[in-house]
Amino acid sequence: MKTKFSVLFFSMLMLLMNGYSNDDAIVEADVDFDVTMFAEFQKTLYPSLILGLTELERQEDDAVDYFKIRLKTNAKTDIKIVIEESKLNYETIINRKAVSGMIELVPSLKWKYDDLKNMSQPGLVDITFICYDQEKEIGRKNLKLSYRAINECVIAAKIEEEIFSFHFLMAAYINEDSPIVDGFLKDVLRENASLMGFVGYQRNEEEVVKQVAAIWVKCNFGLVKIIKQII
Repeated sequence: MKTKFSVLFFSMLMLLMNGYSNDDAIVEADVDFDVTMFAEFQKTLYPSLILGLTELERQEDDAVDYFKIRLKTNAKTDIKIVIEESKLNYETIINRKAVSGMIELVPSLKWKYDDLKNMSQPGLVDITFICYDQEKEIGRKNLKLSYRAINECVIAAKIEEEIFSFHFLMAAYINEDSPIVDGFLKDVLRENASLMGFVGYQRNEEEVVKQVAAIWVKCNFGLVKIIKQII
C-alpha cells in the first residue's frame, strides 16, 4: 500500500512539474536590443513637428515614428523599456511580452509639451533607452541629438525619394482661443460687410475664399503700416 501511494504521489508531482514547464513559461532569454532614429530627421528633433503631429497621434491612436526599437530574443520573456527623462520628455515606460524572434516597436514618448512651446533656442539633448528582461538591465542605448527652436517649422521632407508637404504644421502656431485672434477677426468682419462670419467650410467654397481674402488684405495692410513706420 505504501509503495502504491509513493508511486501515485510521484506521478502527481511529475504532472504538476510538467504543467509549469510548458511552452507558456517565461524564462530568462538572450535579447539583442537596439534603437534608431528615423533617418530623414538627421538626428534632429523639431518641437514644431512634435506639437503639430500630436493631434494626429491622438486621433489615430498611433505613435509617429521618430524612433524605432528593435528586439531579438530566443525565448518568451517579459521586456520593459524605460526612456529616461530629458529636457524634452518625461520618463516613459513600455512593457511587452516578447516571443522568440524579431520585434519592432515605435514608442510614444511623453513629451514636455509646455517646454517644447518655449524652446526659443536650438540645443543638444541625450535620449536614453534602457531595456530590462524580468527587471534585469540587458541593454542601454543613448542617442545624442540636436533640437531646433520652436519657430523653425518643417515645411517639407524627402522620404524614400518622395517629397511630403508639412505646410499644415503652420496651423499649430495659431491659438484659436487667443483674445488677439478674436479681436483681429472682429476687425476684419467690421471692415467687410459682405462677410457673414468666419464659418470655415460650413457654407461653400466661395464663402471660404472670401474669408481668406479678407484676412489676407487685413494682414497686408497691417504689414504696409509697419513698413511705413520703420521707414
